Amino acid sequence: YEAAEYMKRAANPAGHRAIIVLTSLEASIDFSKTSEKEALYAVLESGAVVSGVMVQTVGGRIDQAIRGKPTSLLRHLGLRSGSLKMFAEETGGELIGAKPEMIDATINRLVENVAASYSLAYTSTNTARDGKRRKVRVQIASEVEKREGKVALIARRSYVPSKEPTA
Repeated sequence: YEAAEYMKRAANPAGHRAIIVLTSLEASIDFSKTSEKEALYAVLESGAVVSGVMVQTVGGRIDQAIRGKPTSLLRHLGLRSGSLKMFAEETGGELIGAKPEMIDATINRLVENVAASYSLAYTSTNTARDGKRRKVRVQIASEVEKREGKVALIARRSYVPSKEPTA
């Protein structure tokens, strides 16, 4: 949430925006100040892509087994918790596991992927500036797949239009 708010204030609006999380816990993010929904809306509104590097250590695996699994139970009880995987999937990012000695190379690969990505724009028929989440589905045409072969597509699943019109 805080990274998304920072990006809305400080980032170049024409540039790529990425939040890269380095962690050993995929499914137990603490949203004690902000709910998962509020954090997701802030990230979607900022236009940022969230990617994560899961540090693969013995301690990290134990931590994930102990603290990461009860996320669905925490949600059911109404406690604030979240999933890095969900943020990556919703924003078109990646979640990659890496051993400690491969962290630098993995982060460099994530940055290169963001830099090499394409931006796709369209004009929605819904012109309301209500700040409500809107779902998006991007598909590769079958003709393109036949011509190019297997193509990887990672895309955000939704967006939140800003409440104020942009220039």
